[in-house]
Amino acid sequence: MKKKLVIFFLLILILAAGFFVEYIKVNINYHIDIGSSIPGYFEQTPETRKIWLDSKEVYAPFDYYYSHGRLDMLHLFSLKQLTLLKWGGTVLFTALFLFLNLAVFRLLTGERKLERWIIIGYVILFLFSFFFFFVGKLTPFPGSFYSVSRKIVGALQSPVPLMLIYPAWVLYKTMIKEKSHEVN
Repeated sequence: MKKKLVIFFLLILILAAGFFVEYIKVNINYHIDIGSSIPGYFEQTPETRKIWLDSKEVYAPFDYYYSHGRLDMLHLFSLKQLTLLKWGGTVLFTALFLFLNLAVFRLLTGERKLERWIIIGYVILFLFSFFFFFVGKLTPFPGSFYSVSRKIVGALQSPVPLMLIYPAWVLYKTMIKEKSHEVN
């Protein structure tokens, strides 16, 4: 019973972390995108930045990018600091979700031998995402490549890997069990 409660708590934590991470990422991207479109924005005081950014507010209640709450503390950061925060957050949040997904997988299965492969899979997909991003910078369509890169990292920063790996593991174990019954 305790194990099920811990699993339930971790799944709730993963979902809550997903919403929190999305909120942070959208806020940082919003400040970078809108701030960069305003000449001289990043040379202003945080108070002026807030006023200028608020003046660019778009009423789009069904578009999360525009309708989310704002993190006013981001007005304190320069463009370079926001960019570093964005990329540092990408690495940190991906590592957080790797840890959480591994913890749930371990509790569900009791297996540790697949953990190494899950970590390797995370690293490969993460590097592939960055490769895609940088290749996009060399093409006339960087936005398209960035979108794919973001989707990959977004999946890594969610319960999606767990939702794919755990059923595959159960299927594998079932097939092994049936195979051993056939042999006997």
